[in-house]
Amino acid sequence: LHLVSGAVNGTVTVWNAITGSLEKTFQGSVGPQPCVDWSSDGQWLVSLGGDECIEIWDFESGRKLVFPGASAGGIKPVHFSPDGAHLANGAGQIVRVWDLISPTGKPRELDGNAIWLGPVGRYWSPDGRRFVTRGAAGTTRVWDASTDRCTHILRGHSRPISAADWSPDGVRIATVSIDGKLKIWDSQTGRITLTLQGKDSAVFGVRWSPEGKSIATVGNHQSITIWDASRAYEREQKDAATSPGKGREE
Repeated sequence: LHLVSGAVNGTVTVWNAITGSLEKTFQGSVGPQPCVDWSSDGQWLVSLGGDECIEIWDFESGRKLVFPGASAGGIKPVHFSPDGAHLANGAGQIVRVWDLISPTGKPRELDGNAIWLGPVGRYWSPDGRRFVTRGAAGTTRVWDASTDRCTHILRGHSRPISAADWSPDGVRIATVSIDGKLKIWDSQTGRITLTLQGKDSAVFGVRWSPEGKSIATVGNHQSITIWDASRAYEREQKDAATSPGKGREE
């Protein structure tokens, strides 16, 4: 088990999570390394440095790949897809996707109205085939990673989205907003299955539990709220029994 951290001197450091001992250090580009991530198989590390370069290291050999010009417009988190096939990064109004199976060093930029979200949440679907971004006017966009096509626009929040998270089975997407609401969506149809609101007037983070039965949110009252996620499934089954119409794709 390992932990990775980025430092202001440009280094990326790997620690043994059991003993706390230093295992490896990778020298990145000049400037702070504020964003780091592991590939799901533990083979690769990625960092986004202060010189607007994405750097990927092979954990065993130390071999490095450099993708320049990645963060123009402001630094945002950089994430591997769960299947290791893609890498995504957002800066300002631009979201870029790299193909890591046959890398060319040149990213694909999504067409308009796509803003990469913050660090609290999981924006890739569990199978790595889809991801979500924040759009304008409280919307969330669902994208096909292989075609860069927007498959759904999730409309329902009245204020901008602050975070999103996929359920472990990939069937649901949870979104939270500074409108104070938690919404759960069917990822295949784009249909809202449940809307919840607690005491927070703004919510900033959301995560599903590993077994998919609960959802945790954190809001402006500096407390964590745990929600029963099964209510979304129960409501959908009830709605389907009374009105079995399909959701709308936009």
